[in-house]
Amino acid sequence: MSLTYVPPTIKDGLITVTIEEDDLNNQKEQWESALIGYVLGDTPYANQIEGYITRVWNFVTKPMVLMHDEGYYIYKFKSIQDKDKVLKAGPYYFNNKPLILKPWELDFNFEQEALSVIPIWVKFPGLPVGYWSPEALSKIASSVGKPLYTDEFTANAEKISYARILVEADVSQDLPDFLIVETPSGPWKQAITYDWQPKFCNECIRFGHDAFECWNYKDYEEIKVVHEDAGQFPKKRMRKPRKRKQLRQEWIATTTNQSHENTNEGTTTKGHKSGGGIVPPRSRNPLTKHGARGNRTNIVPSVQNRCKIKDG
Repeated sequence: MSLTYVPPTIKDGLITVTIEEDDLNNQKEQWESALIGYVLGDTPYANQIEGYITRVWNFVTKPMVLMHDEGYYIYKFKSIQDKDKVLKAGPYYFNNKPLILKPWELDFNFEQEALSVIPIWVKFPGLPVGYWSPEALSKIASSVGKPLYTDEFTANAEKISYARILVEADVSQDLPDFLIVETPSGPWKQAITYDWQPKFCNECIRFGHDAFECWNYKDYEEIKVVHEDAGQFPKKRMRKPRKRKQLRQEWIATTTNQSHENTNEGTTTKGHKSGGGIVPPRSRNPLTKHGARGNRTNIVPSVQNRCKIKDG
């Protein structure tokens, strides 16, 4: 790839580079068949992802897998058709954790604030097939978020009990359970269900729990009063008592043939007992060669025996 020099401009004393729309057209065409994916609550290794897509996405040509240091992957498919097939066949789970997939975006930014907007599968049970046109489904799905795709059964009208649509929604907000559809024949109440609805905490901006269960939330009494009128009572999260580790002290009984002058048998000194006695270990290693104060003792490793001594 050869490059050319383009002089920058100075605006308000700052070096400024201007990127035009035409400068990005080739890149958009190159990456329009790619998906961005990440696992909620986990950052798997590249070889784990390679093995996963080989097993699960075996109905399309294996895409190129590119890992970003921030914790997400880009899956570059051979064609846009393969990308659409993978999206429509979801949802996916990696080690029982949701694998989030979304179409590649030019200005994608993998920050904690941006992770609240994710694609989720939404069902509209009982929606008459007469309203399954792309225009009508787009309007209905827009009540939840930004519509992306329908699944194969909805696109081909093979299952008419519900319409299923992949919608990019902000899960930091409460998702609706129903909407009102106004038609020339009159309005009706349309129910909304979700294949998977994640818990999202607005306190620490993380998935897996809500604000009621967050350790960072201190105003428990305030949120309790706010939700009492709505008939909701936040359950206070209780800490599980930790098990204390049991400490065990071991002593080393030693025997030796060495004799010490000016020492009576049975006389105890600090660090060891003369003539083969009891030596407290200085470290966790039972074969240590040093006493409690670092003095060298008369331990002979070939003949030493370990035993437990009761207090007293």
